[in-house]
Amino acid sequence: MAIRRDLIEWQLHHGSGASVTVLPKIDFAANRQSILVEAAIAGLGVANLPTFLVDAACQSGSLVRLFPDWEPTPIEMTALWQRDRITERLVKAIVAEFVVAFD
Repeated sequence: MAIRRDLIEWQLHHGSGASVTVLPKIDFAANRQSILVEAAIAGLGVANLPTFLVDAACQSGSLVRLFPDWEPTPIEMTALWQRDRITERLVKAIVAEFVVAFD
């Protein structure tokens, strides 16, 4: 499962420094990661999702990590906004909160 059918390359990294590229067959795609979480819980396939999205499901036993010693490539986020004196301060504050939350 994937966000888009064209995102079919998963980069996984091991604590030893090894890395591997996985090219899964994508039979199900969605435009939101939360949909992929629900689909995985329903048994529709394997998904490469951020840990914070699946922690609760893994703790409850609804999902199981297939390769617990491997981690996906970290998520990259970009914030873009139109520059003006009101929006710029607000967006900078929101971005700062994201940095703290995901660091």
